[in-house]
Amino acid sequence: MKQKRSIMCTLLVPVLLCTIGLSSLYAQRANPSTDFKYDLNEKEDGIVIQQYLGESKDVVIPAEIEEIPVKEIGPEAFCRYGFYLSSIIFPEHLESIDETAFPNSNFTSLTFPKGLKNIGTSAFYGCNNLISVTFLGEVKSIDKGAFAKCARLQSVTFEEKVKSVGEKAFYDCNNLTSVTFHGEVDTIGKRAFSCHYYYDDDTSLTTVTFHKEVGSIGEEAFADCIKLSSVTFEGKVNNIGEKAFSGCKNLTSVVFPEGLKNINEQAFSMCGLTSVAFPEGLISIGEKAFSDCENLAAVQLPQNTISYGENVFQNCPRLSLKERKKIKQAGYTGEF
Repeated sequence: MKQKRSIMCTLLVPVLLCTIGLSSLYAQRANPSTDFKYDLNEKEDGIVIQQYLGESKDVVIPAEIEEIPVKEIGPEAFCRYGFYLSSIIFPEHLESIDETAFPNSNFTSLTFPKGLKNIGTSAFYGCNNLISVTFLGEVKSIDKGAFAKCARLQSVTFEEKVKSVGEKAFYDCNNLTSVTFHGEVDTIGKRAFSCHYYYDDDTSLTTVTFHKEVGSIGEEAFADCIKLSSVTFEGKVNNIGEKAFSGCKNLTSVVFPEGLKNINEQAFSMCGLTSVAFPEGLISIGEKAFSDCENLAAVQLPQNTISYGENVFQNCPRLSLKERKKIKQAGYTGEF
């Protein structure tokens, strides 16, 4: 393929690029096309980077190669350079980063461009120097383990809608302190942000904020995040999955928004909740959903009838006789 001159990274586009804290960042030039093995993507409307051939630790992927936009980084494209890489800048029109593209890299922060739609399985697995991740645009999918075991990761921010955060996408990121969703969320997968229970003392997640509607929070999505103390829903939530917040011992209060239909089995078991207020229209609360919440003392019920699973409030010793009577009169038949 015919090579083109490298492209200047101008001051107009840094907000759309992945940046990793270099003082002269905006003055860098894109790597030449000879630093990459590449081809047309499947749609033949863009370039896919297949392999990095260069020697620089600081990589600037060109916006175009042979006057064709770079849209994809292929599987394992930078895999063999993981420990070697210290920074990378992605082009504005990049759409996809495929599986195991950058495992074990030394990036400290990532700000993905608005055009990015998909991040593949284990794409940034084990990037232990990574501190912050920001998604500027609407994201279709973040696949299984994409950012798992990023030991120093502290914050994750989604500026726009997220369709799917996959299973264990941010699993075992034990220094993660905050997760913020500014846009709508369709689904959060199994153990997406959960912490490894063997290392309870090291878990750091304290705050999760949903600014808009959430479709479904999956099984064990935030399980065993024992320092999690604040979960804020500012929009509707349809479904909270099995064990979604189980074991969050410092979670003392949750305000459930209107529109919530189902709270599934053990969703908040072994939490530090002192009170709960269920919204109007709630349909069902699953088996042991609030079991072993030893500090739970007050329950506010909706006017509509709720379908209760077995032993929803089992081992909640601080519920007074008055509270227990009120809950039983609302149709609950399980143990306390």
